[in-house]
Amino acid sequence: MTTRQIVINIPEKVLIAEKTDEDSFAREISLINSISMPIYHFLFEMRKNNVVFRTTAAL
Repeated sequence: MTTRQIVINIPEKVLIAEKTDEDSFAREISLINSISMPIYHFLFEMRKNNVVFRTTAAL
């Protein structure tokens, strides 16, 4: 899979609030994306196929 580099403008106050720098924030965004996209795809496919999720919690 090919990748492309993009530029995202993050307000400095976000970096200060997260107590991180630009490079660490970029790595974290990349990691979150690599984890969440397969989950999103799975849920999208389940919804597309009308799969109903049921909880087993006692009422």
